[in-house]
Amino acid sequence: LAVPSPRAARTLEAASPHLFMAVLTLSSLALASLLAVSGGLSSPSPPAQATRPFNLQRVVLLSRPPATDNDKLCEEKCSQTIAERLGAANARAGALRGCRAKCFNRAPEPRASEDAAVQPPSFSWSTVFFLVLNPAMLLAVPLAGALVLKLNVLGAAFAMDARALRLGCVWTVPLLLLSLLPLESLPCLKALAQVTKASKTICLYAFGAKLVPLRALLSAALLSTGAAVCEELAFRGTLMCACSLLAARFVSSDVAVVLALSAQALCFGAAHSYTESKAYLLAATIAGLVFGAAYAATQNLCVPMTMHFLTDLVTFMFVHVQVAKCSTEEQRELLLDSSPIATALRRTLLASPN
Repeated sequence: LAVPSPRAARTLEAASPHLFMAVLTLSSLALASLLAVSGGLSSPSPPAQATRPFNLQRVVLLSRPPATDNDKLCEEKCSQTIAERLGAANARAGALRGCRAKCFNRAPEPRASEDAAVQPPSFSWSTVFFLVLNPAMLLAVPLAGALVLKLNVLGAAFAMDARALRLGCVWTVPLLLLSLLPLESLPCLKALAQVTKASKTICLYAFGAKLVPLRALLSAALLSTGAAVCEELAFRGTLMCACSLLAARFVSSDVAVVLALSAQALCFGAAHSYTESKAYLLAATIAGLVFGAAYAATQNLCVPMTMHFLTDLVTFMFVHVQVAKCSTEEQRELLLDSSPIATALRRTLLASPN
């Protein structure tokens, strides 16, 4: 055997700890590699409550090589480009929304994030006069009937006397009972709750969120007068009379009156389709039948005008008190309701925040 020199022995003795650690490290890495390849190495399973669902994106991110400086710069540029494109898309969507609102001459719909900013309106005479003049568009119908068709739109026995006012007051009582009694509490009449909600929405816009008895009474009188005069002239004085004369050419006069009564009531109900369901349509159709029956029985348009005026006046004031008692959240729900009347009033009268 060759005996190492004293110098070589001292060098080997000094380097032996480092050699031992190097061999031990390489052996450990080799053993770990073999176990990993053969499937023998498995990480301890986490507790059941800490188990994460499978995430493909996480697997891809963990499996890809470490990002270089170029990769990070490219990723930052991609993120910046995506943010710029999203901002441009949002800007185009906002511009399109504003253009659409401008083209249709209405305020844009409040977005979901703006719902909390919608506040109940206060009393405004401009809103009242707008609502008063709204039924005036129907005056074209009686004008055409009187000038073109030569119809007597006021009725053959028209007279604004005490008898007409008395009959109008007496025949209004059943309508008021149907309007003011809480019939929606009955299981079979739950749909009438939508009629009440639509009436509250109209009163909220017309009279504001707070109780203003004197201004509300004057405004309700103006609204009721406009609706009674314009709608009775259009539906009972003109449409019912024209339908009766037309139907009388083919059937007897009694049948013609019934057909004309039904036709004008259906048109009156369709013009008052304020809810998503047919609840308000049916309620208005019944009211149209009652007004039409009063006109057919008296041939005096003053009678249904009186009934219409009193019904609207009392209902407006009654519902105004109910709306004033509602909380701000309940009033906001009325403003943001999805019914046709709420949507139309919101687009026309409610200023949407920018």
